[in-house]
Amino acid sequence: MGIRGLTGFVNDRQRFLLKRSKVVDQYLIVDGKALLHFLYHENSLDVRFGGSYMQFRQIVEEFLKRLQTCKIKPIVVFDGGCSKHKQNTKLSRQQDNVQLACNIIQSHSKEEAQCNRLLPPMTGLVLCQTLSDLKIPFVYSDTDADRDIVALANLLGASVLSNDSDFYVLDVIHGYLPLSHFNWKEVFHDETQGQYMHGLRYHRKALLSTYKLDRAMPAFLSILLGSDWLPRDTFSVFLSQITQSGPSSKKCGELLSWLSKQKDTEVVVEKIMRRIANSQREAGLERVRWCLSFYNTLPKNEKLLQRVKEQCDTPMHLNTAFKEGTTDAGWHNNEQCDGKGHTRSSELNELIAKEDLPTFVASVVTNNGKVPLPVFLSKPYKPSAHAQCTKARRALYRMLQIRNILQNDVTVVEFDRVGVDYHQSAVLKSTDLRLSPCPCYAITSSFDDVTDEWRRQYLLESLLGCKTESLELHVAFGHTINNLRKIDEKFSARFEVMWMSTVAWMRAGLPLALAISLILVLVYGVLENANSSDLLLSALDANDSDDFSHVDTLSQWQCWMQIAIALNCLLGFPMCRTTFGVFDCSSVAAIYNQVNSWRRNRLISEVDRRLALLPRTRKIVQLLIGAIEQQM
Repeated sequence: MGIRGLTGFVNDRQRFLLKRSKVVDQYLIVDGKALLHFLYHENSLDVRFGGSYMQFRQIVEEFLKRLQTCKIKPIVVFDGGCSKHKQNTKLSRQQDNVQLACNIIQSHSKEEAQCNRLLPPMTGLVLCQTLSDLKIPFVYSDTDADRDIVALANLLGASVLSNDSDFYVLDVIHGYLPLSHFNWKEVFHDETQGQYMHGLRYHRKALLSTYKLDRAMPAFLSILLGSDWLPRDTFSVFLSQITQSGPSSKKCGELLSWLSKQKDTEVVVEKIMRRIANSQREAGLERVRWCLSFYNTLPKNEKLLQRVKEQCDTPMHLNTAFKEGTTDAGWHNNEQCDGKGHTRSSELNELIAKEDLPTFVASVVTNNGKVPLPVFLSKPYKPSAHAQCTKARRALYRMLQIRNILQNDVTVVEFDRVGVDYHQSAVLKSTDLRLSPCPCYAITSSFDDVTDEWRRQYLLESLLGCKTESLELHVAFGHTINNLRKIDEKFSARFEVMWMSTVAWMRAGLPLALAISLILVLVYGVLENANSSDLLLSALDANDSDDFSHVDTLSQWQCWMQIAIALNCLLGFPMCRTTFGVFDCSSVAAIYNQVNSWRRNRLISEVDRRLALLPRTRKIVQLLIGAIEQQM
């Protein structure tokens, strides 16, 4: 993430480049991706089994409430889809994630597994749902969010909170606060300002003055050291001539000293281009100029600003800033840095702003049909978790076409884990997407005119299949949902899509005991107000385990969930939104480790006995087990 070696360089020179400051009563623009990784991994949450989502939600709530205690008003900005300029970096990172997943599977303890910082797949959904519940504004950028974050911060007179070293180069007027130096767990108090937090704040002018740099020169750190936009060795020959061998942080200082002697960016560009082969010069020059533009100009994203404004309780000065404050933000009217291929339709912008669409759905639009599928925790010698959901993903892409978000003639190219490698895994031509695997796919009117029943049927057939004999099962599933609503309508509505995904998951021949373990964790944990997985595990005599025999199936279930949630969103929510941050996958795994050898009758009778004093919970569990057995 960011520019290689720059974070280490700044940390080594804290006394010159970072200033301890109070953070209180201000807007704070938060990098959503950085916050995800920081809150999950810095709090040592379990990365095994698929995700500690309930614990993660509790930490997010604590973080946001402490900000609010200090009158800090956060606005969270997430990356959108992967742009073509970052495609190679994205694929490289996904290959790294495959290796992290292998390391976690081979680990012998929770602590050893935590050294491999693979983010569980549904953490983004949990974060966004928590933000929504606490009424914290959050938006998605079109592609990479860094420049939108800076532009928004400069417009609102806000600081930026992230862990991305790109913000040491981008000009954040009111300062950049690295998450690694932001003491959010301790709230201080004084008589004049009340409660506040401490953090180390960085201003780019400190770097410029320390090294006597022209304001455009720091962008060359990205070009020469390597970043998300350029491979590390692109200009390695030139870099070796002006720096000595050693770590990137050491080269960073030497490079800054050299840049301090340069006064004209065009002269620097010319010196760089002389050292690369003629055959690479044209492409290299294009990428250099792109990077200079990326770091030295900011876009004017009116649609993103409008979405922020709609979510904020805007006081007068904020309304004025949105209306008049474009000059100080340093904006230019170029909507995208490369000016082509990245303009997403307003309809998808609106949908991505909701918490239900994973970013790979945006990538199919922003990256001309190329889709890097997320890496799920699974054993390398088994098929990817995505392999089960191919038809459902095809329905998802087709729905993007039906809604005129994805062009009808596009070819979708998927990238996924195959063994221990991450590379192209499937090519879906436009004709493949137009094939009708279920009757509902045919639509003769506009999407806005279709009925709620059509939308619901599309969702059912996409997930549960469309064979003639399946229609009775669809009706039976509908009856189950109606019966659940009679027992507890609020609970049922929150998990209808989850039950549907579970049925689709079980149809692949997965063990009933694993589905029952999942049902117990969800129903018991939510209805009985269990505040931690320990309560549930104690009630069921389950013990923590390092058994990974079922990790692939839990990943497959989350993969089904991701597709189902996205389809429900694209269809206009024929079923209610799903609440996800109410359980930890380790709880499911722990229960399954205990009951996986039991025969069906013993399993059912044991569940009935344990829940005998909880009639409502028992009735819901019985209904769901019956529905799953009926569908298998």
